[in-house]
Amino acid sequence: MSYVIGAVVGLAAGALIGHLKNILIWRGYVGKDDGSQGNESAQVYSRAMISYFVNILVLVIVFFLRNLMPWNWMVCLVAVATGMALMNIVTAAKRK
Repeated sequence: MSYVIGAVVGLAAGALIGHLKNILIWRGYVGKDDGSQGNESAQVYSRAMISYFVNILVLVIVFFLRNLMPWNWMVCLVAVATGMALMNIVTAAKRK
């Protein structure tokens, strides 16, 4: 039961964090349609690096909180990563 609870909590937390990350980082870039081609690649690279940094930061936080979790922390860590990745896929599919 510890594995199931860890997986459910991890998926929920990963989905929430992934959704917030996509809203805060990518919505401003994807939503604009002004036709400016100025520094577009630099914006994409900087937003991607911020996104990667947030992913790593969230996983490190889960790792450091492992002793406070009453469920299996390894399953929770994998589920958080899976939830964040699934939200990227869902968000990209919605925008197509």
